Amino acid sequence: MIKQAIDEINTEDKILISCKDKQEYHEGIIGIVAGRLTEQFHKPSMILSIDSEKGIGVASLRGPEYFSVIDMLYQMAPHLERFGGHKQAGGLTVKVEHIDALVRDMVSYCNGLVTDDMLHKKTHVDTILHERDMDVKNFLMIDNLRPFGEGNREPVLLLQNAVIKHKQTMGKKNKSHLKLYTQVGNKVVEVIQWNQ
Repeated sequence: MIKQAIDEINTEDKILISCKDKQEYHEGIIGIVAGRLTEQFHKPSMILSIDSEKGIGVASLRGPEYFSVIDMLYQMAPHLERFGGHKQAGGLTVKVEHIDALVRDMVSYCNGLVTDDMLHKKTHVDTILHERDMDVKNFLMIDNLRPFGEGNREPVLLLQNAVIKHKQTMGKKNKSHLKLYTQVGNKVVEVIQWNQ
């Protein structure tokens, strides 16, 4: 589904939108696909699953930190049957006959609001991870802070002066993940980057 969505989206727009029949876009995972698009392109996204028999579309939306999905949904309310969510994630139901107008107005809204400066992804670092701090006890303490999500973000730790000793791709089907073997001081640290 992610590959289908990437093939269909217009990356020139400031929002990434893909609409397909429910046979191709299963409603249960459209949120995951929208999240991956937003993560990869650092733009708001909407994946819409159309049920032609019922005459409705159900969509999941995701937004990067600079964008409010729920604010946009309030602006789109005249097109919608139902909607809800929060700043970075939302969902909606729309009648099939309103989908074209909804897409047009979302593209217009985002093209007018999202600037090129916003598209440059910035990483907020919570703290620098020093070699002396890299032990199981510290990582278990961080793990005890779960579940991570809105209001309790997973901490971002910076490894400085990490030297990449070896890299390889991994993954059963298409080897889409990257594994790095790095050295920080005297410690070897394995790093995995999903979908990179």
